[in-house]
Amino acid sequence: MDPMYWFILFLLCIVLPISIIWAITSSIKQKENKTAHQYSKYNLQKHDIEFQADRYYISPENNTKISFNKDKQLFKLYSKNGENISETCIPFSNVIESTVIIDDQTIAKAERGNQIAGALIGGVVAGGIGAIIGGSSANTVNHKYIKKVVLKIINDDFNCPNYYINFLPFNEKGFLNSDPVCINAIKEVEYWQSVFELAIRKASKVAQ
Repeated sequence: MDPMYWFILFLLCIVLPISIIWAITSSIKQKENKTAHQYSKYNLQKHDIEFQADRYYISPENNTKISFNKDKQLFKLYSKNGENISETCIPFSNVIESTVIIDDQTIAKAERGNQIAGALIGGVVAGGIGAIIGGSSANTVNHKYIKKVVLKIINDDFNCPNYYINFLPFNEKGFLNSDPVCINAIKEVEYWQSVFELAIRKASKVAQ
């Protein structure tokens, strides 16, 4: 019998069914992961709604949430571990420092006693954090691909002084600095950096 016949028969009887089963299984797993992802985000969105936050942000992994209430002068950070959500309250007066870190490099910093600081602050003032990414001047960072956009918060608490909020989804290669995902992450982290700067200033005025 023609070998080609056996080859075609092999494809139809073995390879094709396996491929179909694999595709169906993969599709089911993707749907399950997407559903779990959405459920996790929903839980964080609805958690502690009585706080009446002026605004909140949920990390791309849907495991961290940050919110603030300007009238209460209070930040709240939530961390999700399985079905459990832990909560940390940070009064404006307890914020020592907030720093924008892009690919392990400090881009902007606000700290108690010096609300505007950082090696690249000239670029930030001139056109925002986005303006200093991919440029070539002294106040820019030439990153074609970006892997991490993080906000680091230092809290006046020896038990847990550092908090990190991630703004960019994981991508092994990173995102082009012109990618909408990257642009949105930078805009969002810049907003929260400004909120922390305002909180530090407000707390400093009250303390005077």
